Amino acid sequence: PKAALRSLASLDDSIKHPTEQISLAAVAALRQLSRAYFSEGGGSTGGGSRAAGSGQGAGGGGEDAGGGGAAGGGEAGQAPLDLVARYAIPLGKDPNAGLRRGHALALGALPSPQLRASLPAAVEALVQASRPEAVAELRDPETRRNAISALVELSQTAGLVATGSEGGLTTPLFLEIFEACLDAFGDYQTDNRGDVGSWVREAAMHAALPLLRLATPPEHGAPGSSGDSHAAQLSPPPEGEAEAEAEALQAALPSLCQRLAAALS
Repeated sequence: PKAALRSLASLDDSIKHPTEQISLAAVAALRQLSRAYFSEGGGSTGGGSRAAGSGQGAGGGGEDAGGGGAAGGGEAGQAPLDLVARYAIPLGKDPNAGLRRGHALALGALPSPQLRASLPAAVEALVQASRPEAVAELRDPETRRNAISALVELSQTAGLVATGSEGGLTTPLFLEIFEACLDAFGDYQTDNRGDVGSWVREAAMHAALPLLRLATPPEHGAPGSSGDSHAAQLSPPPEGEAEAEAEALQAALPSLCQRLAAALS
């Protein structure tokens, strides 16, 4: 609907606002709006590139979103709007720190169908945003902090799938996210505000446990493992879920043990 597209364009202007409270409120609104009106996938990564080409200006500044551009993708007879490309492309290119902070959070707030349609692109954009920028003047700890938080939300929204399956995080993608989280523990950037890298390290500490829980197969049948009802305790895991969780955990543990050993030595 055109009203939803206008709302999305308005939110884009607020998502990139330098005042954190305004940006956070806009991301919360995007989370609800995208689930209500943009829950269709935006196409494959290749199709997302076409959507990104028409909506890059909208993603970067939101000026064209209300007219033709990317917004037109939501109208009848056209491809679904690719929100991953809308936020991922400017996140990797725009020097505006406020925009990058907001777009990192926006990627994590998108609904599952949008994320799963372009999951590798979303993960890659956030992983890159979680690392210190090559140009010192562009380094922004708030962007890296937000990217780590968004990776956790993205992981929980998309869910894990076994290798060879589609529709969620495969083990290689999960490992990219987990390695980005571990790398964030080594962020010690300082500036005139002090140890600003501590904001990123704190985000990594909050991210590590949810990621490990996501990759840990639940003990189905154990008391209290999946709710209080007797039926829930006896229900088997969904097909492929336990395999995906065990696979991801097995792959992540060596890196975690190496980092812990290095920290304790």
